[in-house]
Amino acid sequence: MSNIFGKAYDTNAMEFIAISTSEMEVRLAWLLNRNLHLEMDRVADLEMMQPNGSISNHCRFKFYSEEDKLEVNLFENKSPGGVMIPEWAKWDFILKLDHEREPLIPLWIPKLKAIPGIAAAIDIDLSKTKTLERLIQACFQTFE
Repeated sequence: MSNIFGKAYDTNAMEFIAISTSEMEVRLAWLLNRNLHLEMDRVADLEMMQPNGSISNHCRFKFYSEEDKLEVNLFENKSPGGVMIPEWAKWDFILKLDHEREPLIPLWIPKLKAIPGIAAAIDIDLSKTKTLERLIQACFQTFE
């Protein structure tokens, strides 16, 4: 489900895909780069406050195409320190697509499912994401 967050966040469409895989984060990023013709690079880890007060670190990768006006972010959802989005705890990674065009989810999910090593990929229904603010916080933390 794509969502327009408006002027408070961004005027572009943001779409989120949950990915289940047994691949490590670097290998998954490599598979996505290779199969989707991206050039994601690792950026600073995402730090998330956990309900018990501890901080968990989640790796992330980013790609931006000025020509296509497309930004792709790959977030590790599950890390040894905790989960980024609790209601999506069974999913290993969250892929965020930020763009200025028609929804990409219908095109990307079949491509993701065809990649060896990806067990499942689904559209995240933001209306069912109670901790939406955590997802928004993750998307807007400064990349280094």
